[in-house]
Amino acid sequence: MSTKSSPCSNIPIICPLCSKLDPAVWCYNIKYHFIQAHPNADLKKYTNLWDLENFEILEMKKKWADRHCVMAKQGKKSKAAPLVISDAHRLQIPLAVG
Repeated sequence: MSTKSSPCSNIPIICPLCSKLDPAVWCYNIKYHFIQAHPNADLKKYTNLWDLENFEILEMKKKWADRHCVMAKQGKKSKAAPLVISDAHRLQIPLAVG
């Protein structure tokens, strides 16, 4: 079921024409599964398996349009003092003489 906060309803579905032991097919791919695995099946009988509600289509389009507008979360500032590295533990590259 599609909701405003989670509009994608792509869930695994057991194909009604396959064996119960066969793997599930994602809802968004089931129509193409029927076309490939069951080319002689009457697709009109099974459209309820892949037809999306207008609500889901519109909400997914909104998510797609806003995909670049995600605000970066800022981490909490640490109250700890910055890490100080002693001179004895620093990597020092000798200068080339020549």
